[in-house]
Amino acid sequence: MGGQTFFFVGTQPFTQSVIQVGETMTGNYESKSFGAELNLTYALSPAILLYGGPRWIRITEEFRLHHPFGNDNYIWAAENDLFGVHAGAQLDVLKLASPSYGGPFGINTKIGLGVFRNSTDASFTERIDPPFVPVGPSFASDSAVSAMVEGSIEASYAFSPNVKLSAGYKLLWINNVSTAIGQLAATGNYAVTPPLTVAREDVLYHGFTGRLSIQY
Repeated sequence: MGGQTFFFVGTQPFTQSVIQVGETMTGNYESKSFGAELNLTYALSPAILLYGGPRWIRITEEFRLHHPFGNDNYIWAAENDLFGVHAGAQLDVLKLASPSYGGPFGINTKIGLGVFRNSTDASFTERIDPPFVPVGPSFASDSAVSAMVEGSIEASYAFSPNVKLSAGYKLLWINNVSTAIGQLAATGNYAVTPPLTVAREDVLYHGFTGRLSIQY
């Protein structure tokens, strides 16, 4: 996951807003995720593969709001480290329908569940050029139990035993995740160092995938 840039234009007097009427603020939102897992597998049948094992997921987010006055930057950040276990099943749809199928086409679906301990660090920082004095920074840390559900469907075509082209769709849902936007919504007065608590919410990641597999 990458970043997005937003532009905000002031519509209220300065006493009611952090920017004057007609001024523009720039916001940049960035979200990244990493992970690793170690699985044991068991072939329940030629069409059904069970798997499970330990898994780690890291989700980091940052929302940066830039004000032209004093080169002011408000920065909200959140880092989630999830350690736990997951399990699931992978189904070969064509073999499930016809166990003797051995053609070049393939359709696979996957569904998995997981439970994790989510250790979270959140922060709010203001960076501004002298002679202005920044507020903050503020930090908060805690942990929570997060549940996970993931699923995917993938279609493939094998050009040869060693070359396969695949395309599909994946989704991943996790609860009790801290996001930068959630931290922004939970932050109070920006004119003083704000007390900070870890704000949590559900997140859903989804999208199309494609890959070319070559085996030697």
